[in-house]
Amino acid sequence: NTHFYDPRVEELVKQGRIEFDVQKRKAIYRDLQKIVWDAAPTIPLHVQRQLIGMRRNVQGLVVIPTEELVLEGVSKE
Repeated sequence: NTHFYDPRVEELVKQGRIEFDVQKRKAIYRDLQKIVWDAAPTIPLHVQRQLIGMRRNVQGLVVIPTEELVLEGVSKE
């Protein structure tokens, strides 16, 4: 946790969560991302990709873009 806090970021997060219009939501998140990028609360020096494998009889595993595993709904045939 970087303990990063910016009131404008907090407000944009709230706005993005409730905005239904896709183009408006993209603009909100673009502004939010710029603020966080400019503040640079973290600077990753190394990112190691995660290798994920599973047996053919396992179904429902979801891997999100951060390479975290979502195990809800996983089953075995």
